[in-house]
Amino acid sequence: METAQVLIIDDSELACELMVGLLEDAGIACRSLPSAIGATQLITQAKLSVVVTDVNMPNMPGYNLVTMLRSNPRTGHVKVALISELDRETLLDIARRVEADGVLEKSRMDHDLVPL
Repeated sequence: METAQVLIIDDSELACELMVGLLEDAGIACRSLPSAIGATQLITQAKLSVVVTDVNMPNMPGYNLVTMLRSNPRTGHVKVALISELDRETLLDIARRVEADGVLEKSRMDHDLVPL
């Protein structure tokens, strides 16, 4: 059985490093990207099954990536969590609209990320 690899996408280098560190400390393999551009290709090539993406990024917001993943038969199964500094209700609303699987608040990522 293959272990799941998590793809972290965040334009904040600090947030990305923190998330990768938390997951790797928990024994979870990670990759990271500073932008959603190119993520679909990496997801299909590396057979990634979980993505954590920031909502507000330049070039391509995370919610646009979720929409793209859901519309592609090769990536529609990928579990996606949106992460943001937005308040929880706003984040949940966005997640419902784009069919994300979960949400994480950046202010709580050190508590909530690993149980994901």
